[in-house]
Amino acid sequence: MMEILAVGPAASFAEMSDEIGLAGGASIELTASGAEAQEILSERKVDLVVIDETLKDMTGLSLARQVAFRNPMTAVALVSPLSPEDFHEATEGLGILVQLSPRPGRRESRSLLETLDRVMRMTRTAGATP
Repeated sequence: MMEILAVGPAASFAEMSDEIGLAGGASIELTASGAEAQEILSERKVDLVVIDETLKDMTGLSLARQVAFRNPMTAVALVSPLSPEDFHEATEGLGILVQLSPRPGRRESRSLLETLDRVMRMTRTAGATP
């Protein structure tokens, strides 16, 4: 089962939570602050961190940088209203899996799950011994 951590206001991830619950094969935990997310990530493995652009205690980009540094094998999706070009410029080198629109809906959530599933399958395949 995929473990997903969503960081930001619960309302921002309402449709995503619903879609993940319906899709099965993944669980999602919500937390509101970057500090809480860092504590969770230090205690257990999470496959994906979905980060809202504005958190109670820091920016989403700041948390994404910290996750990339401390948990480099954890996939990150970042909510951002930036244009694709500006987003690329702001996040270059962080290994962000995808940019999400504010309040990601069901279709975007489904696409994110499919992308994460493909990445996880490729990772397992690459690590398999012949």
